Amino acid sequence: GATLYQFYLYNNASATGSITSWLTPAQVGASSGFATNIQSAPLATGSYSWNVRVQNIVGLGPWSANMNFSVP
Repeated sequence: GATLYQFYLYNNASATGSITSWLTPAQVGASSGFATNIQSAPLATGSYSWNVRVQNIVGLGPWSANMNFSVP
């Protein structure tokens, strides 16, 4: 299984993105099946996409496909 997670959050309107530091499964709530506690500040209204990749004993995995969401 994954020992570390890294997330990429992209703001579609401003064409800017940021990558988190490596986070443990406990930090992202992986045992619940839902990632939590990733973004420290509220997001502005708009359209976003995000990706995740994992690291384990075998090495670094690829980035996931884009996943999109909107903040009303």
